[in-house]
Amino acid sequence: MEFLRVPEALQGCDHAALQDYVKDSIINFTSQPAFGSLLNLPPDAIKHATLKLLQQQSQPGLPLPQLASLPTPELASPLVQQDKTNQDFILAFRHDCLNVGCADFRCQLCTHAQARRCSKTFCTKYLVGDALKAECGAPIRVEAIDKLTGQAMSPNSLHRVKLDAVLLNGRSIQVIKESTGGQIASHDLENAALPTYLGRNLLESVTSSPHEKLFPQHNHHQGEQGHNLNALATLTAEGGGLVNQHTPDGRVILPFRGSEAIISSLMVTGSSEGILMSQRPQFILLLRAIDAVTLIPLPSVPPLLSEGFVVATSRVRTAAKKTIPHVNDHVSKLISVGKATIEKLKDLKRAAIDGGCPDLQLPLAQVHTVAEFRQLIDWAVQDKEITNKVKRILKLATGWDAAREHAATAVQDDNCLRAWRVPTDTLQLQQQQQQTMRCALVYASDKGVPLLSQGPIALLEMTFGPRWHSICWWCCLETSFEAY
Repeated sequence: MEFLRVPEALQGCDHAALQDYVKDSIINFTSQPAFGSLLNLPPDAIKHATLKLLQQQSQPGLPLPQLASLPTPELASPLVQQDKTNQDFILAFRHDCLNVGCADFRCQLCTHAQARRCSKTFCTKYLVGDALKAECGAPIRVEAIDKLTGQAMSPNSLHRVKLDAVLLNGRSIQVIKESTGGQIASHDLENAALPTYLGRNLLESVTSSPHEKLFPQHNHHQGEQGHNLNALATLTAEGGGLVNQHTPDGRVILPFRGSEAIISSLMVTGSSEGILMSQRPQFILLLRAIDAVTLIPLPSVPPLLSEGFVVATSRVRTAAKKTIPHVNDHVSKLISVGKATIEKLKDLKRAAIDGGCPDLQLPLAQVHTVAEFRQLIDWAVQDKEITNKVKRILKLATGWDAAREHAATAVQDDNCLRAWRVPTDTLQLQQQQQQTMRCALVYASDKGVPLLSQGPIALLEMTFGPRWHSICWWCCLETSFEAY
């Protein structure tokens, strides 16, 4: 090692004091968390290497601590020091669906149930400030799954792992997927990230901790990817490591509770339409497993992306669409039916005149409900020319198919009683031909949903009959009239 000459301006200083100052400055610099994060090394390993190198290269007289009393850590990240299988996991979204109806649209028992089992994790649309929950209202969580066993990871193996959450531009991700055949590189994720907008974090905790606001938003000493390591360390200490951490660059760090992290503690603070400036724009939530100390993503754990979802302003809360509409719902609950179309439906004769079709003989004078809208559509689709005219007068040229398909899923009232019995397969039934009497609990229902929380209202003794096959196997329920 070649030693630099002391500048003339400092030659009058005491050499021992100057050497001590230089030594302390070097140790202080290399002990910073950001220095270790760039090298993917823990601070203790960096400090040990710095002291050892200074001792070997120092001139006589330079006082240094004795290294014999210092531990000798492995020069690897904290996670590498553990069993490598601890990083051999994947992330998956989970939620415990609150709806008791099954997801099979051929199930006769659940034909008229609006509360069906969720077909995906995230809602199609949220409002600004809404918690990111599933369609049924259940909290969404992320679970760490062992690649080898398919089971949840042991909590002890995740104590040095956290999740980095940030919103992405859904359109950018779609373009990347189309151009690369579905492959997304890490730099593509960073380029599509939307951590802030107009100086405000787009992703926040639903209930923010008071001390989170103590950290100013200007440029602190930051680690890789702009994380404020000092702020994060303070927040972790105050919150016991079980609170969401907010970085000045707009990301949220989520802790694991056992093998799970709660996603429904998050909300979006801005509308996707106002930020992305496109028709029906979508956000995507990106989650990455990171080292809890260095905040660097773990390369062995694939990133997890949510389904795309729209975020609207709270002023459209009353105009929210229903996943499965009811025939008596207002027509505004249908997809693609907006204010302009609703105004046209209020006076179809006037809409026909304004649309250049004064001679069109419409079956209805006005449409207010989903059932009436279905009646209008069923009449129009019988003739292609009439269909085009109705599209034009209703201003539904682009949303016709979506509105028609949504209206077709509308359900009717179903308050029939339900009988709950122990499910038995066909073979067992054949072997029990002589056992003709069976018992079942009877429950009331509302709109096709059994009121299980209210308890049974009767006990039935049912005999074996030819219609036992029409059973909803998901919920083990059967309509009472089919029990006789």
